[in-house]
Amino acid sequence: MGIFGKETRRARYVLILSLVLILILGGLSIFKLYADPRAKSASVNEVAREGAAPGAVTHVPPLLERALKSVGAQGESVRLEAWGVLSSTFVEIEELARKAGEAAEDLKLRSDFPWKEENQPGFRSVSWEGEVEPGVVLYLSVQSLKDLSGKGETYLLLSWEGSIGERGIAELLQQWQEQAVKVFQRSAAEPRFTYLVIGRIPGYLSLEERKQRVQTVLSAFEATKIEGLEEEELVSITAYSPLLPQKVEVAGQKANLNVALRFHSTDNTTYLYLGSPLLGGEY
Repeated sequence: MGIFGKETRRARYVLILSLVLILILGGLSIFKLYADPRAKSASVNEVAREGAAPGAVTHVPPLLERALKSVGAQGESVRLEAWGVLSSTFVEIEELARKAGEAAEDLKLRSDFPWKEENQPGFRSVSWEGEVEPGVVLYLSVQSLKDLSGKGETYLLLSWEGSIGERGIAELLQQWQEQAVKVFQRSAAEPRFTYLVIGRIPGYLSLEERKQRVQTVLSAFEATKIEGLEEEELVSITAYSPLLPQKVEVAGQKANLNVALRFHSTDNTTYLYLGSPLLGGEY
């Protein structure tokens, strides 16, 4: 368990890019639609981005930390993704490289990265992934896409993930959020954030006990259940909380919180997953 492997992370960002391209070619503006392809509870047609308040996020890390503690879970790993629109044009690879270099500079990273470049019709990207401190991996990418009509957009994506260690969930996420805001300020852009926190509860919890833990988390967020899955090994609930700034639309309803608990017999541990606005990937 814990943080995702390197190849899984790469595949995830390829999926993000593929989805964005599909939306452009389908005539759907990326400014109007945000879908996370990792989300299990919603398809591309079911997840629509609403106007969010991306800057109002300083209270989110403490909320996540308190919710984890409220159910007696020990934090294991955490991920923060920040993305935003840098330009409404399709730009040259040299400009992407310049923007990526500026982001690295703002993050106080070394300047001689082995940048990975992709330069294809309709898609260009400059990216890097590596360990920025013990147990913490950063993915940095500047991407530009163009649809068949010639309309383009350029994005910056930052993603940190790592073990929680002694600093705690709130401290780690707040540190990464501050770094992201600084990077995006250079381009007068405001990042949107996606959160994932994983915690562990020793031993097996019955279905009823897992349902009770989920309800405790929902109460911590003052959240209302929208839909969910309850089975012997997994409980997964999608909900809406007025305390969380970003929203997506799932099956015609606002949502911004996913809570899941699953027991893993391999290490006799029940894992708790908290995601906002949605969980994704395998859990």
